[in-house]
Amino acid sequence: MSNLPSTAMTTSCLAEVKDYTALHENSNNNSSNNTQVSSSPSRSPRGLKKSSSKIKQNKKLIVFVSSSKYQWLIGFLVVAPLFAILVSITMFDVQSQEEYKNSSRIWILGWLFILIMIVYMAVLPRQVDVRSNGTVAIKTCLLTFHIDDIARAYRGCNIESNYDSFLRPRVRFATSLERDAAVVIRRNHGKWDVVVTPQDPEGFVHAIEGILRQKEDEKDQNLVSTEGSTSLLQPV
Repeated sequence: MSNLPSTAMTTSCLAEVKDYTALHENSNNNSSNNTQVSSSPSRSPRGLKKSSSKIKQNKKLIVFVSSSKYQWLIGFLVVAPLFAILVSITMFDVQSQEEYKNSSRIWILGWLFILIMIVYMAVLPRQVDVRSNGTVAIKTCLLTFHIDDIARAYRGCNIESNYDSFLRPRVRFATSLERDAAVVIRRNHGKWDVVVTPQDPEGFVHAIEGILRQKEDEKDQNLVSTEGSTSLLQPV
């Protein structure tokens, strides 16, 4: 009979320990679940906001887009060397076929064809963009050329008659020989002018003029605000 109280006390102690451990595990599980639930939504909205802001900035950056205009004569001059290389590779005497394959001539023509294709993809323009920061982007298949410090733009038929306009150095991205299709981009600080031939030259010129007027208005507003602030700082 003396052993009953001790066994009862031990069983009660074990029950209390089990209850405490169960409560401790439940509290840990609840805290971990809460942290997961609270952390997951805090990351996703930030990522969505950043991605949406980047997309909006990229959309606002481009003001005018036009593909480059290719004249049939320019297209013929571009395709002619590639066609000549292909003909020289494929057309040969059937009797000397094995000797021709083993010779170095076919390897030279093959690498020359690849080199010309890479040059065309890096130089020939496919699209012209006017951007809200006052720059023009000329896109090729491999590269994008950014034209900054733009003073004005005019079509090729409206070139000035003075000698300065003809003596200025120019980079030609023109793919048409028509004078009305060409647009000359004049640049400041002694940088070379650029000639492009967009599909819509009139819209291209109007887009550049609108961006330049907007930048001039912003400069005038900044000057007025700075003059007003300096007048307020002067002693009376």
